[in-house]
Amino acid sequence: MNSAAKAGIAYFAGMFALGFLLGAMRVLLLAPLIGDWGATFVELPVMLAISWIYCGWLLRRLAISRMVSARVLMGAVAFTLLMIAEVLLGIGLFERNLTQQAREMTSGPGLAGLAGQLAFAAFPLLQLRRSGDTIRMRRRTQMLLAGVGLAAVGIAVGVNYSGAVRAAEARLTGRSMLVPTSQGQVEYALAGAGRPVLMIHGTGGGFDQSLTFTEGLLPHGFQVIAPSRFGYLRSDFPEDPSSERQADAFVDLLDQLGIEKVAVAGGSAGALSAAQFALRHPDRCSALILIVPAANARGEDPVAMTRTQEYAVRRLATSNFLFWAASRLARDRMIETLLATDPALVRNASPSERVRANRILDEIMPVEQRSRGMLNDARLAGSPARMDFSRIRVPTFVISAED
Repeated sequence: MNSAAKAGIAYFAGMFALGFLLGAMRVLLLAPLIGDWGATFVELPVMLAISWIYCGWLLRRLAISRMVSARVLMGAVAFTLLMIAEVLLGIGLFERNLTQQAREMTSGPGLAGLAGQLAFAAFPLLQLRRSGDTIRMRRRTQMLLAGVGLAAVGIAVGVNYSGAVRAAEARLTGRSMLVPTSQGQVEYALAGAGRPVLMIHGTGGGFDQSLTFTEGLLPHGFQVIAPSRFGYLRSDFPEDPSSERQADAFVDLLDQLGIEKVAVAGGSAGALSAAQFALRHPDRCSALILIVPAANARGEDPVAMTRTQEYAVRRLATSNFLFWAASRLARDRMIETLLATDPALVRNASPSERVRANRILDEIMPVEQRSRGMLNDARLAGSPARMDFSRIRVPTFVISAED
């Protein structure tokens, strides 16, 4: 048998044995802790690095020719045997048919594994060198390993980011409805049963944030009506996205739901349209609750930022990837800027409060579907409030704090 073919068999046998061992560890130990994707990208760089070293050892040990054809043959034999073994393992151990096995190998983590297997097959050729090229080859090896490492990191980042976007979108899917109003389509969700409460979310929110804020109300006999304000998620963004028009749209929503009167609660930037609802439609408002209102009642922006901060927030509000990356690399700064909360307070809070604060930040994803609303909130909060709060006649409770 051709020595290159023998080397290919040995190359396959050694790496298949190691792959079987690492694969068992990945499935049984890592995947339950960090998921299939995370486990795959822990295993993959290890397999590639060992494959490279083992390949080089075989080439020297078996004195494989430096001809391109010999190196290609070695890689092709090893790859072919590996694919056959993968198929047989899938059929025998996991009871998959050929179609299911092909789908498993070309989607999700299996596709990343297939990319690694192609690299494994290319290693004999990539280690081709002429006599006297040891230093150059060593540099080439170092560059290759660095490239593999960077590629693994890049793929892991891409996979985790894609997973975060999919998880965010899945969290929203099927939980809300649309209703036509005089200001365009308005998205809303309902939760609970009993006395109606219109919960108006703050910056970075949507119907989902309102549902999160009001989870504690549901066991006490309340029905939460949670709309997404203009420019958030699936709600339209009209030509006049003012707080006044938003309040009018809420009346249209209540009409569609057949609800005559509600208590209204607005948090942060949502307090503006909540107050306008009480001012413009007092006959529909039984009570008003303003929670840390971003009302700019004194003509001062309650969340004033430097130009650098303003630019950063604008970029973060319009890019899912930048928001996702920043929430992992600069989480304290994100809490400080977007939640207007001192990160030290979050760190020193109770475990449940820390979980709640981090959940609010994480659930801003997907931020691109909220960007128009967030930028509109910044514009409204940065301008003096166009309302006379002294004209509010309904029972009102205002909650705020310096920190």
